[in-house]
Amino acid sequence: MQMDNSELTDELFRLSKRMLALEDDARKRDQQVEVLLVELNQKIAELERIREQPITISPQIKMLDDGVANNLIWVCTPTQHSLILLILTGASNQEIADRVGTTVASIKTRFRHLCGRLSIKGRADLNANYKLVIKEASDEDFLERAQIPKDWAEKYGKLTFKQAKNKDPYHVTICETHYRGIAMV
Repeated sequence: MQMDNSELTDELFRLSKRMLALEDDARKRDQQVEVLLVELNQKIAELERIREQPITISPQIKMLDDGVANNLIWVCTPTQHSLILLILTGASNQEIADRVGTTVASIKTRFRHLCGRLSIKGRADLNANYKLVIKEASDEDFLERAQIPKDWAEKYGKLTFKQAKNKDPYHVTICETHYRGIAMV
């Protein structure tokens, strides 16, 4: 079947419209590709900037100035110093609770209060900020300021609460609190 002139013209017009639509789609795709390339290049540049920045220990660890850490550690009580030493030796909350004769919940509360006092957020921060401060303190200075020796956790930390009453000379200092002048164990 042969088309007449007007039908052929109509078909040609429809084909040219489809071709123009395809060209428009191609231009739109090219524009979208260009936009994506610009975004990709921006992300690559951002990644390169990040790579040039010095690597920190961990984004979760809060590092304090050495002077601040040194000042804050000495405002702790002997009980808090014992908690610090036990944690730095790797003792679990249960082991600490057994050692000082209290519950795990109490140890968690004490540690939360200690974190507030020391301006830290957890065990990793304690280790990163205070292990060196304690290590650098002389044995005599630590004993005078903390009222327990630096190596207290290694010597007496594994004792149970009952054993510590007889064998730990610092037991009363660590476990006895005073409320309105009355000693409480």
